Amino acid sequence: MKVDIRQLDLKDMDGVFSLYGDVFGKDKLEMWKKRWEWEFLKNPRTGLAPSKMWIAERQDRKILGYIGSFPMLLKVGTTEIFTSSSGDLMVFKDGRRQGLGQRLSKAYRDSEEILATDGFGYQPATGRIYQRLGYKPVYCEPIYVRPFDLKSIFQFLIDSERAPSILSKGLLSQLSQVVCIIFNKFLYVGNRARWPNISKNFVIEEVKQVGPEFDVLWKNISHDFPVIFVRDSKFVKWRFMDDPVFQHTLLSARDLDGNLCGYLDFCVSIRRRMPIGRIMDIFCRPSSSDIIDSLLGKALDIMKKKNVALVSCLGMHPDIRERIKKFLYLRVRSVEIPALLYCSGDESIRKFVYNESMWHVTSADGDEGFAP
Repeated sequence: MKVDIRQLDLKDMDGVFSLYGDVFGKDKLEMWKKRWEWEFLKNPRTGLAPSKMWIAERQDRKILGYIGSFPMLLKVGTTEIFTSSSGDLMVFKDGRRQGLGQRLSKAYRDSEEILATDGFGYQPATGRIYQRLGYKPVYCEPIYVRPFDLKSIFQFLIDSERAPSILSKGLLSQLSQVVCIIFNKFLYVGNRARWPNISKNFVIEEVKQVGPEFDVLWKNISHDFPVIFVRDSKFVKWRFMDDPVFQHTLLSARDLDGNLCGYLDFCVSIRRRMPIGRIMDIFCRPSSSDIIDSLLGKALDIMKKKNVALVSCLGMHPDIRERIKKFLYLRVRSVEIPALLYCSGDESIRKFVYNESMWHVTSADGDEGFAP
């Protein structure tokens, strides 16, 4: 039976919601509905252009596939370009092995005049589709972590089906508890030696309301970032304060005169019973190591009190990342994936976006960061 690819009309959403429930599980549907509305309808860039979505529809009106993209502003060099980020590519089991994922992804790619992205987070099968469509890998999203509780981390790994089959999960769990009691003491000592100092030249406090000073900060320091999605007050409020899924902690760094010098945002999510602290973004001058240290020090203090087992950080400007590595000192290469980008702009733009050293991209920017 013929399957057509067309742009979505909002009246199709009942069918898309049904598709999501079939693909990912109905228990996750209500959360996705909230996230979808926030991500695709309430995104502040929709004031410039609406989100774009496509469906794969069978002749009997059955929706077999979906992909969405939400608008974004990207600063490349000294120019801001209008682009988007794709996400939530899904195909119903009856439509798989028919090329629907590739046809949907191509519809999105062809709609972008300058740059199409992978959403900065994808499954392996989705990545293969993008690469067949000519997307290039850009390795701008390394992952660094800091462990706090080995017992929780080992239990997480045991629950992940990676445990050796010759041992039962129960036995592995008992062994890990004994071993981790001993090694957690060494970890505690090591972590204290790698704790960032909070400078007395700055006041670090939690942000309760995002105001115009975030626009001033963006204007003052954005030129230090060759490639970065625009972080004005509208974006910061929407991304961190209005998130319907996670509760964020947004920390500001102010000088002694009260001027905003930078911020850090993190949230805590539970994955297989393990609390993970995710640093979503650090935005300050990349050379300001004292601000980075102060924001990290306060964030780690708070997360430790929340009994977070592991702190993770993805991406960042290379200079900010270099500072972070002193404190989030383990790199997890096994789960890293490159950004996949398709740039049809001229050479002056391509030389920026295909260069990993130019990017400041974080969990705040892509579809992966929206998921629990």
